[in-house]
Amino acid sequence: MSRLWVDENPDIPDPEKELQRLKTGEGYDTVIHYKNQEFKVHNKVLCMRSFWFYRNLREGKVRELIIDDPHAQCIKDVLFYLYSGKLEPEPFLSDASAYVDCIKIWEAANYFELDLMKRECENRLTKLLREEAVRCQQAIPSEKQMVGFISGVKYVYEREIKPLKQKFLDFVADTFYWAIPEMTSLNVYTTVPNYFADIFREVPDDWKDKLGLSKPTQDDKRKEPTFIPPTCCECGKDPFKMDSHYAKLGRVCGYNIGICFHCWLSSGSPTQTIFP
Repeated sequence: MSRLWVDENPDIPDPEKELQRLKTGEGYDTVIHYKNQEFKVHNKVLCMRSFWFYRNLREGKVRELIIDDPHAQCIKDVLFYLYSGKLEPEPFLSDASAYVDCIKIWEAANYFELDLMKRECENRLTKLLREEAVRCQQAIPSEKQMVGFISGVKYVYEREIKPLKQKFLDFVADTFYWAIPEMTSLNVYTTVPNYFADIFREVPDDWKDKLGLSKPTQDDKRKEPTFIPPTCCECGKDPFKMDSHYAKLGRVCGYNIGICFHCWLSSGSPTQTIFP
């Protein structure tokens, strides 16, 4: 059998029933071992939905499979995906660990050659970064949230995962470097020095002396970068008062300008990276 007959994204009529079979091991015919974990699975399900499993289970001839590669540490999430056609939601519920969990699952999908699952992980990471970007624009990222973000950066850089490294660089560019003061206060320079080296290669010279400037807002003691545009240059409204955010940023004649998300959607010409 070739890759032609493997469907990574099958139409699973009853995913809950399939997951129940995985959970209980009902009717299993194959056992997978990963370190101290054991999974009772169904050979046909894996072979029909993953070419990696088809190749390693030899089209149903192997009934016991031992996996010890560290990149496969999220095999439980891989099996959940193969049986249900979707990512397990639980790993993404914690701000503190969501980034690293997402990257580890991406690594497992990459190890098992599941391109669609990798794409789902990349989309989930983009969503996490988008939410963080809006918090940074509103000057309300908490230390807990930023610690989770920084853990993700550190993990990606330690493992040299180039496709995901670029997403974290896009995040800083797409927030027009507003996140840098927050990261600086958490000593990210020393934690992930290569990340900041990459960032500063892209920072315009006339911004480098501004990135540490901040002032307290009038309503509370949160920090707000002094270079946030006060209103959208298209509609003239404060996007944060409309439960929105800036989607396009720039400098014109020495002034910092931004276009809010609503006007950006109306323009029909999206140019930013992490916004939909």
